[in-house]
Amino acid sequence: MICRHHPVEIKTTEHPQVGMTKAFVNIKGDKVKRGNGALICMTQEPRYLASDVVAHSIWDI
Repeated sequence: MICRHHPVEIKTTEHPQVGMTKAFVNIKGDKVKRGNGALICMTQEPRYLASDVVAHSIWDI
């Protein structure tokens, strides 16, 4: 059975950058796969930082 993890990072910035999720690459292995990730921050609108990482506003949660 393959387990899929969806990483989440929390930052206080209004202007998120893809580099803020660099630790997501540490989730790897034969039995562990990485799913889509999220960066929770102070951004005004949700937006993609990468094809598999979305920045969400803390106020929308």
